[in-house]
Amino acid sequence: MSRDKIRISDIDINNIGDRIKYLRKYNKETQLQFANKINISRSNLSEIENGRYEPSYKVLKNIVENYDIDGRWLLTGEGEMTSGADGPGFDKNQTYKTEDDALEAAVSDLRANYSDDRDQLILAIIDLIKLLLKNQ
Repeated sequence: MSRDKIRISDIDINNIGDRIKYLRKYNKETQLQFANKINISRSNLSEIENGRYEPSYKVLKNIVENYDIDGRWLLTGEGEMTSGADGPGFDKNQTYKTEDDALEAAVSDLRANYSDDRDQLILAIIDLIKLLLKNQ
């Protein structure tokens, strides 16, 4: 499938699994190729793409690092997929000592990205919390 035939309108931007699948197809990779690059099994990737599992923070970070995509797009579906900007909590040059440190960085980045829209900030933080709770 060519990149031209994959339309962002064909995916549910509210579903992180569909965004990951879109990214994989955009890069013309099989599930095995993509999974190997982000250090998970092909079956785990399939479960994530089909919405049965939520990706862990480590998986999300590996995707952002390996594919140079916007972490905010990956988490929320907002913005451009390949803007070159790091999204909330995904500073690829930063190593976090704990998940709490990573969460604090994510919330700080969300505040910066949504400084003009408090309602959108609250919704983005809620989405982040839901993602974290599903990974526990």
